[in-house]
Amino acid sequence: MRSSIHAIVHLWGKDGPDRQGGRSVWPTRRTTRRGRAPSKGHPSSGGGSVAKSTILPLLLVAGALTASATLVPAQAAPARAEVTVTITAQGTDMSGVVKSPRPKRCAADRTVKVFKLVGGEPHLWATDTTDLQNGRYAWSTGNTGTEGRFFAKVARKAGCRGDVSPTIRVRRND
Repeated sequence: MRSSIHAIVHLWGKDGPDRQGGRSVWPTRRTTRRGRAPSKGHPSSGGGSVAKSTILPLLLVAGALTASATLVPAQAAPARAEVTVTITAQGTDMSGVVKSPRPKRCAADRTVKVFKLVGGEPHLWATDTTDLQNGRYAWSTGNTGTEGRFFAKVARKAGCRGDVSPTIRVRRND
């Protein structure tokens, strides 16, 4: 902190920021652009609301805050865990699994949204929540009875990434 004060004094001289080489750096014009005298609160009127003596302390405080912010390293947010959602179909019965290296946090009780592509636009078709089945977090829509192109999506949540499955074509078994 002391070295930054010396640097400022060195740059501005011992008279402070409002004097350089004996002349003022503040505006001396006593009228506005339209020829009227400025109001009492205008800084160029000399009796403004911002006193010249408060500028240096404000600059020093701002410089100290900036210097302290650069000295403290920013804490990086923890990396989000990878999440993978799959979709398969047997006839018009769609199901899949959600996998993650952090299964209890990122695969358990996750909402899976199934979208149908209609004219190239996705429309929400079904939702399900994952359950632990045979050591995997599985989801199933049951028999939708609908053919078409579908994909599954899991939204991201704190500490976990989201994922979108590949699009599959669903056809009835005849």
